Amino acid sequence: MKKLGYKTYECDLSSESSINSFAKNLKDEPLELLLNIAGIMAPHESDSLTTTTFATLLKTFTTNTFAPLLLTQSLLPSLLLSPPPRIGLMSSRVGSIADNSTGGSYAYRASKAVLNSIGKSMAMDLRGKGY
Repeated sequence: MKKLGYKTYECDLSSESSINSFAKNLKDEPLELLLNIAGIMAPHESDSLTTTTFATLLKTFTTNTFAPLLLTQSLLPSLLLSPPPRIGLMSSRVGSIADNSTGGSYAYRASKAVLNSIGKSMAMDLRGKGY
C-alpha cells in the first residue's frame, strides 16, 4: 500500500494576509482540488430582522463569502498548474432565495446567496480555460 505524503498548512480565513501567506506556501505546487467548505451561522435569536448586527453580518460574510473568493483568487496560480483543476463552493439550501419559506437567518442566508453568485461568476470567468 502506497503511503500518501500530505502536507498541512494553517490558514486563518478571516485574515487576508494569512490567505496570501497560505497561497505563497503552495506557489509552485499544482493544486487539483480546492473545496471551500468553511461556514458559520449565528444563532437564530441573534440573526433575525430585529436582532442582527453589523458585527454578525461582517463575521458571517467574512467566513462564508469573502474568504472563499479571496482564497480561490490567491490559489489560482497553483490551480492553473494542474490539468484539470476543480473548485468547489459549499453553499446551502438556506441560501436559496426561491426556497426561503421561513425568513430569519439574515446574515447566513445572504452570505450563501452571494456565494452562489460568486460561484456562477467564477464558472463564467474560468469557462473555456480548461477547467
